[in-house]
Amino acid sequence: MILFLSALFLVIIGAVLWVLGNRSEKDACTGIGIGLVIIFGIALFFMTIAVSIAPMDARATMARYEAFQETLDIARESANLPLELAALQQKAAEYNANLASTQYWAKNKLTSWFYGRKVLEIKFIR
Repeated sequence: MILFLSALFLVIIGAVLWVLGNRSEKDACTGIGIGLVIIFGIALFFMTIAVSIAPMDARATMARYEAFQETLDIARESANLPLELAALQQKAAEYNANLASTQYWAKNKLTSWFYGRKVLEIKFIR
């Protein structure tokens, strides 16, 4: 959130410099203002896209968890195919590693606003 607000603030400063530079015919102010608006405007655009995509990723992570947990429970109940169970346990370990990474970034102060809070509620597959 800090990065987003900082970029927004710098776009506003750039717009003010741009307008003031045009009024007073100072090319340096105009150039700096245009540069700030372009650079941080692009940054704001990509941050907005990232923020809008992140909740979809969190929902997908929760849906994968439920589906994978159900598949693993069925495989453990049948227990007729030890190779299948071993492959599922390996996939569970990979899933848990990805979940740990996602939860780490969801707790980080700089990137927490990209992730939903429900990601932190997901339990590891055992």
